[in-house]
Amino acid sequence: MNLRSSSRKRVAKDVEASDTANASPYRGSRAKPSQAQSSKRAKNNTSSTDSKENGNGHTQINDDEAQLYDRQIRLWGLDAQTRMRNASVCIVNFGALSTEIIKNLVLAGIGALTVVDPENVAPKDLGAGFFFRQEDVGQNRAISARERILDLNPRVKVDAVTKPLSDLDDDFYTQFQFLVLTQADLDTMLRIDDICRAKKIKLFAAGIYGLTGYAFADLVEHVYTTANPAAKDDTSAPKDITRTIQYHSLAETLEKRWDNTTDKRARDTVRPKFYAVLALLTYQQRHNAPPSSSEADVDRLVAIKDELMKRANVNPSFVTLDLLRSLAATHSAELSPIAALAGGLLSQEILRAIGEKDPPMDNVLVIDGLEPQAGIAGY
Repeated sequence: MNLRSSSRKRVAKDVEASDTANASPYRGSRAKPSQAQSSKRAKNNTSSTDSKENGNGHTQINDDEAQLYDRQIRLWGLDAQTRMRNASVCIVNFGALSTEIIKNLVLAGIGALTVVDPENVAPKDLGAGFFFRQEDVGQNRAISARERILDLNPRVKVDAVTKPLSDLDDDFYTQFQFLVLTQADLDTMLRIDDICRAKKIKLFAAGIYGLTGYAFADLVEHVYTTANPAAKDDTSAPKDITRTIQYHSLAETLEKRWDNTTDKRARDTVRPKFYAVLALLTYQQRHNAPPSSSEADVDRLVAIKDELMKRANVNPSFVTLDLLRSLAATHSAELSPIAALAGGLLSQEILRAIGEKDPPMDNVLVIDGLEPQAGIAGY
């Protein structure tokens, strides 16, 4: 496996659905939906079923939806928007990062969203969690936010599951095409990735820790269309071509080794924060808790980082002590700007994967809030 490392300049833009969305769930709208609004939403949900099915059992975009998503259809085409209209996505854990992803996917017009979260709203959630209100504190996060999510786009079917992942059997996941796992520990990510691969479900796993963010994609086998370069000079050539990406599992990615034949320049461009985040997740795995900012915990974090990087044949000095100290001190913070940046970038990749238009990330994305670029490395 060769590293395909690139630093893609990207501007994280929220995907817009339409100006016709109902009341905004942002801070300016404190009131809960009225009975009239709820009835209107129910009517809209019913009218959306007027969309016709094609021969593949997929619901086609109706005239109202074509008008609603007009700008998006112009961007990525009707076929991609139809796939989004029929997509079923599950998002696990309702934190700051999930909040941004949910907003973007719902506005883009996915068909169905299920949010899995057993936790209740805490005061700290009111910072970056713009779906929550003060009166929601003590109530389940997924249930509390459901009505406000629907306010963004009543055409999307939104469900809430309050059970922890440990109480859900493997067959639970078969109802989804895509699973987005956020703020999970390493063991959970490995277990869920195994389930998703066995059932051909496409997985994105992501998290933010202070100024740092990461995302991992395992789309198993992903087929997409992209512009045919030959069509520029040959008018008889097809405009688009189909390509396939074979993804590596999370376990395979974590076991990546660099040998003497590996391009040194490519290896050295891997983002330091990838190994810093991996050290953080491994620390949590071994100690059943994240590190504190104490010298003892930082020393343990450094030892884990050195172990992981030596095993991967990467110079441990690549990740500095200051970087690990900063990560240990800020990992529990969910900062709104980082959540918006990471959520915007990841949403683009998820929508690209759903629409099967152009290649999505392959397979690790690392975000540094202090740098203007996000690094993507393929393992």
